[in-house]
Amino acid sequence: MRLVITKDYNEMAEWSARYIRKRINDFNPGPDRLFVLGLPTGKRRSTELSLQRRIEQLVQGAHRWEPIEN
Repeated sequence: MRLVITKDYNEMAEWSARYIRKRINDFNPGPDRLFVLGLPTGKRRSTELSLQRRIEQLVQGAHRWEPIEN
């Protein structure tokens, strides 16, 4: 487990999105090799939606979302 302290929500979302992008890139997903991304849901659904939007911005053009299951 890793504890990452950031100054605010936006910095946390940016750090998390970059970390997830690196994990996706390192995994190298493809049609026969799916990357499964599970985001927790709860009362603050806006948290994971914001993170998902940031991840999409970071990987746009670099990956197709078909081999990534959410």
